[in-house]
Amino acid sequence: QPRPPGPPAARAAERRPGGRAAAAGARGRAVGYDHRVYGAPRGSICMEGAPAHAQRQRRLFQRRWRRRRRRRNDRRQALVRSAEARAGAGGRWRRKAVRQQRLASELKTQEASNCSWAFATARCFHKPLYDVLSSQTLDRADECTNQDLTNTMWALAAIARVDVPLLGAICERLVDRVPQLRPQELANSIWAMASALYEHRPLVLALSERAERSGWGGFSTQNMANFLWAYAKLGYGAAGFLVRFKCEATERMTDFSAQDVVTTIWAMGTIQHRDEAFLRSCTAVLQRRTTLQPQHASNTLWALAAVAFADAPIYSWLGGRASDRIVEFKPQESANAIWALATSTIKDGELVSSVSWQVMRTLPEISTQSLANFVWAFTKLGYEQEAVLAAVQEEALRKRGRFSEQDLSTTLWAFATAGRRDDVFLELWVDAIATTARQQPVKPQHTSNTLWALATLAFH
Repeated sequence: QPRPPGPPAARAAERRPGGRAAAAGARGRAVGYDHRVYGAPRGSICMEGAPAHAQRQRRLFQRRWRRRRRRRNDRRQALVRSAEARAGAGGRWRRKAVRQQRLASELKTQEASNCSWAFATARCFHKPLYDVLSSQTLDRADECTNQDLTNTMWALAAIARVDVPLLGAICERLVDRVPQLRPQELANSIWAMASALYEHRPLVLALSERAERSGWGGFSTQNMANFLWAYAKLGYGAAGFLVRFKCEATERMTDFSAQDVVTTIWAMGTIQHRDEAFLRSCTAVLQRRTTLQPQHASNTLWALAAVAFADAPIYSWLGGRASDRIVEFKPQESANAIWALATSTIKDGELVSSVSWQVMRTLPEISTQSLANFVWAFTKLGYEQEAVLAAVQEEALRKRGRFSEQDLSTTLWAFATAGRRDDVFLELWVDAIATTARQQPVKPQHTSNTLWALATLAFH
């Protein structure tokens, strides 16, 4: 309903600074009631005895206030609801983050955690938004639930954001809450630390002890594989929980996906834990899986070679699957595959030819470590194709300033093994080795390999 015009004093007051409040006061004084009681828009004040237009104004103010409150709450939650509803929306996520960045400061702890999780799931990183979300979570970390803390850790790791103060605060609070964490939260916590390369030793030990006590009950196969992967990635060796882990995994091995099996084998290779019976059960299940990604084949070959598990039929099967999809191999995957063959002293001519062809295609993209590993394995297996060695030598010279001390020694050893002498290359390579030796200590093995290579090539 339209507001009554009121006396002249009220209309004049409405045009002055103060607006409607001053107008309400003038209107109240004109009709003889206290505007602080009858005109107040909030509170449970009795309107009995007030004039009719004052009651109407009161109801109007209440409706407007409730409408504003609803809109404010809707705006505050819009970021979370929209993010969860539009997962995978691509570029719209960044525009959404820019538009609603100012609302992040009003989010509750659970809403901030859900928002971080949703944007990380969509692989959208908007730094100003995450700065606000991280600040909010850090200030109110004690109010966060276990799920809020683990979700936030997972989101930070998924978008490769290493926020040391926030990660430290979350880990400190999770140490005391480990007995209350669910299996998925246990796996997410240690996975996030490993992915972010952030180690909090008390939390890692508490998580592994809890997993051992639980007997891996309630863990999904993915959570089991991720937990073991993270434990190995953080540099921890064989632990007591491995015995129970292998028993539980063997019983549920048919439920493991190809990714879970490969992750488990990779972790075993990383921590140098060799259990032939368990590895055979893993590879047997892997052979029954219809899909095997290039990374799966490469990582499995590398891990089996790392624990000296040389089973020719398994290597042959993995080599065949790798050769079928060699064009999809990344440079590091190609180098790992041929390194595994050389380490296990298993010759697979088809795989070596396929890998060499793929390495030649991707030489500009290959890292110095992968290049050194490839030429080492290539020559160790007894292959000396001139075209391959010449291309590798040219690429090595171009990138020699980026080689580590070990890679320099490994590459020189490989060329000496192949009997390839090029004085120009050797002079430049020895200069690079000398420069590196002046900057950092050299390991005895690398010094010995370098001297052996120079003597073998009769380069003085």
